[in-house]
Amino acid sequence: MNDNTQELFGSWIQAIGTLIDASSSTPYYELNERSQSDLIIIGNVMQATGNGLIVDTGEAFSIEQIGGAIESLGNITVVAAILFELDDKAEIELTIKGHLLQALGSLLPPFYLTGDDKAFDKDEMLLNLGSILQAIGSIMQAWAGFQALHAKDGEKIDSLGGWIQASGAVLQALVVSKNQFEFDREGK
Repeated sequence: MNDNTQELFGSWIQAIGTLIDASSSTPYYELNERSQSDLIIIGNVMQATGNGLIVDTGEAFSIEQIGGAIESLGNITVVAAILFELDDKAEIELTIKGHLLQALGSLLPPFYLTGDDKAFDKDEMLLNLGSILQAIGSIMQAWAGFQALHAKDGEKIDSLGGWIQASGAVLQALVVSKNQFEFDREGK
């Protein structure tokens, strides 16, 4: 698989994972706890896998690669919080840390500028917007966990955060798809 195809595949795996994770926290579905946990695990494993595939296509030790690796670590942390037999407080605290790691990983590329970065093209701006949306969603999910630690209802914040994160991932996957289509069309 060439780097462009791998990036495309990874982008969509990540996007589908965020959609699955977001659906797990949507109050209208009223899933039982086991089904909700299963969807969170599946969604976060897919996100970590997608990020891993994307990271593998980038320039070694680039800020994008480091950010993607941190995002993957955040996804794995959320999965670990569910799979390890922890008390409720420890599970929530570990989940919060996972969401914050995802936010940090998402925020690194858009806010890391070098002297060579004089102007962004439209696609780069959309990719950065997608990263920022993912970070906002992850921060909202962390905030929802913080609310739960203090016996407050954060269910709606968690759900909204999940869908905002998913919208950012889907936006990025669409931009990568468009670029791959143009790349293929030009015969490169």
